[in-house]
Amino acid sequence: MEAAFRETGEKFAQKIIGREFDEAREILAPWLRNSISAEQLESIIREGCRELPPPALFDVDGNSCTLDDLEVDEHSPPTKPLPPEITNQNFRKWMVIQFLPDPEEETGYDACFDLWMALVEVDGALKIGYLEATGAD
Repeated sequence: MEAAFRETGEKFAQKIIGREFDEAREILAPWLRNSISAEQLESIIREGCRELPPPALFDVDGNSCTLDDLEVDEHSPPTKPLPPEITNQNFRKWMVIQFLPDPEEETGYDACFDLWMALVEVDGALKIGYLEATGAD
């Protein structure tokens, strides 16, 4: 994966783990930032964790899917249509952040949840144009 893509995912994940939801929103594309408040972003994370404590670690990964490859599927992300603002011209990467529990805590789980995202380029900067939390694979 390109270093810039990984760095964007890592920066977002660090903000989430640090519970810096306002700062994490700055990494969202304008259409997401306008529709997801810091409180809503925190709720997405809380719902992703379910009964687990907040995540302490993360792993960033991506695949070779193009925008045309991403079809709505009720069983795997994306499960809802991508925003119309995401185009072949600005789409850069389909990525996932797997959030992990603190290894010092006895949770019985290897992972908390996955956060799937479409990385886009907006005004020369990499931003997250779509987000979806799912159970960890």
